[in-house]
Amino acid sequence: MENQIITMLTDLDKEMKSMRSEMNQEISEMNKRFDAIDAKLDSIVEGFGFTTTSSDFDFLLSKVNELEMEVYKLKKKSL
Repeated sequence: MENQIITMLTDLDKEMKSMRSEMNQEISEMNKRFDAIDAKLDSIVEGFGFTTTSSDFDFLLSKVNELEMEVYKLKKKSL
């Protein structure tokens, strides 16, 4: 009986180690994918001319204000 229990525990241990290994491989693959996505997003942001300074918010705010003004003019013109 003890031998059976030890065998079962040994088998469970092997299965758990195998599952951990598979999980670590999946996590590694996910991290690679996230890194690739981050790199693509960074290149997109750079393509729009954004920087990582505090002036980004000011730049975006001014662009939004300009667009709001254009929409207002177009609405006023259509009335």
